[in-house]
Amino acid sequence: MHDSKIYNARVTVEIGRGFYDIGLELATRVLQNKSESKFYSLSPAVVNFTFATELYLKALRKLIDLPDSGSHELLSLYSGIPVEEKKKIEENYIKQTKEPTRILGSYRIKISKGEDDKKQFGDDDLIFDSVTDEIKAFLKKHNNAFILWRYFYEIKDEMPSVLEYDFSKANFFILAVAALVNEKLDQRGSKMEFS
Repeated sequence: MHDSKIYNARVTVEIGRGFYDIGLELATRVLQNKSESKFYSLSPAVVNFTFATELYLKALRKLIDLPDSGSHELLSLYSGIPVEEKKKIEENYIKQTKEPTRILGSYRIKISKGEDDKKQFGDDDLIFDSVTDEIKAFLKKHNNAFILWRYFYEIKDEMPSVLEYDFSKANFFILAVAALVNEKLDQRGSKMEFS
């Protein structure tokens, strides 16, 4: 017999890992490809990375007995997490930023609908007072990335004039949350069992 909450969290993690792996593969392909065809993999890379982030946050919420909000909004999923867990995520995030073998390096992309949108790119050199502020800014900026990038091909007037995605920070954050989720699962001796 297994605890259904733990089992559901483990399944959510494994599915999230699949989305992460595909997102990482596509993001790496976009980074390395020098032709314009790389842009066709951009939207799927963002959607997979963002959905992986969402699933890891939902798994963590299950493990700490928070309700599933049913939201795709990253900031909403993260904001209800207790301070103690956020501190652990921040510690893991800092470790990820110092990893010498960072696959994606410093990798952020912005796409503009107009020709003169330089004013939209004004926050490139922000320096944050703390990792807490950096994570909040990342989550706020990427809060609706799943929806915006999933429908990127439609490019409607109500879409933002600039779409941005920071693959490096997304990767750091996903791995930071994943480390905490895996630690919590390991503490409970959770193993995947399919019957």
